[in-house]
Amino acid sequence: MPAQKKKAKTIREDNVDVVGEMRGSSTGERSSITTDATRPESRPASRTTLRDDETRAGGTAIGHCLSVNHPTLNGRVQVSWEATNHRQETMWLACLKGVTCRPQDRVLLSHPSNYEEPVVIGVLDGFSRRPPPQEIGGPSLALQRDEALTITNPEGEALFKVSQDDDGAVIQLLNPNCHLRVAGKLQVTAKQLELKAEEGRAEISASEDVVLQGEHVRLN
Repeated sequence: MPAQKKKAKTIREDNVDVVGEMRGSSTGERSSITTDATRPESRPASRTTLRDDETRAGGTAIGHCLSVNHPTLNGRVQVSWEATNHRQETMWLACLKGVTCRPQDRVLLSHPSNYEEPVVIGVLDGFSRRPPPQEIGGPSLALQRDEALTITNPEGEALFKVSQDDDGAVIQLLNPNCHLRVAGKLQVTAKQLELKAEEGRAEISASEDVVLQGEHVRLN
């Protein structure tokens, strides 16, 4: 029986065009199928997303903080860093809770694998003055102007008292003799400082030099 050529047909399967040509003979059947997926020129090239170009997911990078004043969003800072493709990137990024950035700070970036952009997770070194740490609120006691708080020892002996007068808060050490000792450096800071001995002399002693610094040092 002479070979018969059947009409070529196109089959649509799973969004892939399959073009096939089938031939039959007395000795058997042979089929030759060529698909778009098997053609080398039709295979899709590997794609790299924009985020992978900037900082690969799961990786870290060092950046520089440029600004902390986002026009609409809170908690975002503008950071510039060098991506894995040696391209300089600049974006507004979210900060980890508790991280305070200032312009010119060097910051540590981390790109979570399930998040679309890097996150600022820390500050390496800050060139601006850091804000004071936020204090956690604890127990408090409100005193009226005619009230005072007195701390005693287990025997009931008064140790010190906190009250207020017209000039502000008053802290009184109630023992006749008190000794204040610290293992390191003791520093007292105020806009103005006044030391007064109501009775007797005032004495300052040191194992090394005693230094007095000021615009004018007046003695008597």
